[in-house]
Amino acid sequence: MQPTTGPKDVVFVIDISGSMLEGGKDTTAIEALISGLETLTISDFFSVVSFSSFANEWSATLKRASKANKDSASAWAEALGFSGGTNFDQGLTKAYHLFNNPANPDTANRPPATLFLPDRLDPAPR
Repeated sequence: MQPTTGPKDVVFVIDISGSMLEGGKDTTAIEALISGLETLTISDFFSVVSFSSFANEWSATLKRASKANKDSASAWAEALGFSGGTNFDQGLTKAYHLFNNPANPDTANRPPATLFLPDRLDPAPR
């Protein structure tokens, strides 16, 4: 991945459902997430959401993309357990709330972006 120019807010949304264990999709998704984190610059803000039957976030607010924060998010992602169903709505709703959290640093000059890492495109919960 190549970094984009200018400050931005990014929420990575990664599928950790049991189906991700098939064919090494879990490893591929974690590698893609970490690669995405590495493209962020110190002027960017980010968080990470994992979802299966439910969703969790690495941080409830957007954090500056410092090396320490990117390393922390990478370690959090590498420790994720893959199980459960696939409920896109849970992950995307959590991402929406992250972007709209009033506790975030001022986001007026940073466009939002969501990087969605599912193993399929069918949004019906399973």
